[in-house]
Amino acid sequence: MNQTSNVKKSNSNAGGALAEVFSLAEAKQGDGLSNVSTKDVMIPRIKLLQKMSPECDNASLPEAKAGQIFNSASQNVYDGPTGIRVVPCEYIRTYVEWAPEGTGNKAPVNIHPATSNIMSKAKKSPTDNRFYLDNGNYVEETANHIVLILDDKNNVESRGILTMKSSQLKKSRQWNYMMMTATMESGGKTITPPSYAIVYRLSSLQEETNGKKYFGWTVAKEGFVPTKEVFTTGEAFALAFRQGDVLAAPEGDEPKQIASNDGPERF
Repeated sequence: MNQTSNVKKSNSNAGGALAEVFSLAEAKQGDGLSNVSTKDVMIPRIKLLQKMSPECDNASLPEAKAGQIFNSASQNVYDGPTGIRVVPCEYIRTYVEWAPEGTGNKAPVNIHPATSNIMSKAKKSPTDNRFYLDNGNYVEETANHIVLILDDKNNVESRGILTMKSSQLKKSRQWNYMMMTATMESGGKTITPPSYAIVYRLSSLQEETNGKKYFGWTVAKEGFVPTKEVFTTGEAFALAFRQGDVLAAPEGDEPKQIASNDGPERF
């Protein structure tokens, strides 16, 4: 038997073994993960990279540059101007309490819910326009969008949490308005669909404030979700979030700043 025949036989044996393993695996789908819930899985954070983002200095992420979009779990870097296709599933506003920068504490001190009266206890500083508490910590309003990311084939590529703060809060409010006023028509009926019935494209655009350049979000409605599977996945993700199985925790890295007329920008 010549070398070519040996190669063909080897490939044939490998293919047969793979088919056999696939058949066995198909009958045991999900086995070994029965005790794993969404609380045990890292929910990616979707970030819009800035010049001072630590990812931009990471040698293992050569594509990570200011204006690109980064998935913290998969480490995928998406082209900023092209953007990503997302399905919004839930939204929550939080007030994140931080220790003063330079203290070495990179994690948030506390995360206050939208119903908290924490902002009534904070005073705005004329120096940096931040809201400080009597204990020296400052509080930052944060908009958290819980989303699905779709690939070009309309498959759910990833779940994630996308936060907007400071100058980007206006973009978040505009997006919320788009979701709240969206309508869907069929058979002579007009309804207000759930947020996870619509696909949006989020991309980056360079902005400038007080002579300082940075990248902000742009949000555009693309259309309705392409399949029933995407809809039901979004519905399930929204339910998991409401039940507390998905947490909208902020990043632990100490934030970078971009000075502006409204104070330092945090992204």
